[in-house]
Amino acid sequence: MRRLIPRLITAAVPLLFVSIVSAQTVSTLTAAFSASGDISVDAAGNIYVADYGDLLSNANGTTVYKVTPAGAVSVFATGLSGASGNEFGPDGTLYQSNIASGVISKIDPAGTVTTFSTGHAGPVGIALDPAGNVYVTNCGDNSIRKVTPAGVMSTLVTGAPLSCPNGLTYADDGNLYTCNFNDGKVLRITLAGVVSEFGSTNGNNAGHLTYRDGALWVVARGGNRIYRFDLDGNRVKVAGLAFRGNTDGDKSVATFSLPNGIGMSPDGTKLYTNSVQAVAGQALNPILLREIDISEVTAAPDLGVADRGLSVRVFPNPARPNSQIQYELARSGNVSVRIFDVRGREVRALWNGVQSAGQRSVAWDGTDQQGKPLAAGVYLYTLRVGERTTTDRVLLLR
Repeated sequence: MRRLIPRLITAAVPLLFVSIVSAQTVSTLTAAFSASGDISVDAAGNIYVADYGDLLSNANGTTVYKVTPAGAVSVFATGLSGASGNEFGPDGTLYQSNIASGVISKIDPAGTVTTFSTGHAGPVGIALDPAGNVYVTNCGDNSIRKVTPAGVMSTLVTGAPLSCPNGLTYADDGNLYTCNFNDGKVLRITLAGVVSEFGSTNGNNAGHLTYRDGALWVVARGGNRIYRFDLDGNRVKVAGLAFRGNTDGDKSVATFSLPNGIGMSPDGTKLYTNSVQAVAGQALNPILLREIDISEVTAAPDLGVADRGLSVRVFPNPARPNSQIQYELARSGNVSVRIFDVRGREVRALWNGVQSAGQRSVAWDGTDQQGKPLAAGVYLYTLRVGERTTTDRVLLLR
């Protein structure tokens, strides 16, 4: 047997990587439809999802869809060309990038499309500052361009560390934030054009991001996760696991498949993202619109674990079928260890109670709650220590 998949969550400087304090859920809001671009939400809570297209190499999407909070889907606007990033202006106008034509469109509340700005190089993300200036990330030439309300365009910044900048948002600290599709880095850009690295996502390509109330909410497209960053750069995983899926349920076990766009409800309690229906392959459409409850999301600074972090491992992994889930507690506290299948259904509760400080482990023999052997395959173990939860995979062999 060999030891595989050591799970280490560390308190790193300058970024703090921790798991989310979470009891909220992820749910699927709609049936499948073609809308692989970004997401914006209006003041009434309606969700607008753009269609980039069917493949990264085929930005053939022409439509922006409107989805009610209850999940009813209708066409909002058509005639676009690779509809990617979008953002509402204060007057209710939706600014929409067209990556295939290099055009920024304006879409009024009735769905009428007009041209706002031309001559962009693969425009993706859009953000507005309080003065009404529109900022656009251009994947094609690694730039961010500024367009005044009168339509005058200039280059704010170009070149490294921009690397196919994707999403873009404006924060109330007066800075822009973007994330690179090519390497997953999150960047801070001043309105004077000074760029600095702010953070990173897993998976080496990031999707879009949004901002509200002191926090950035960032899609790690290649990592199939959603993250929250505070403006000091501390990162918290909101939901998602390393592999692709569309499992609903508790955020500790929910999965996503190449999520890309992100929007937030007006009351700040829900996030929306589009998750590719397929869990393998390169297709971007069709998608499922997913809703993430963030009504009580917080990062727990007092984690009740060893200063060097919560070190968790499964040994052996793969399980054949017996495994030990091993971890260390800095002090006594409530601990639960549970096994889920990949659909998010709990199949076994291994421990739920108080444990004293020190090296601890619980055994799993590959059976369910009734003692029946489970089928070979991938399962998820969830370890909760106090208010901290971490989840990873265990492979069961027979």
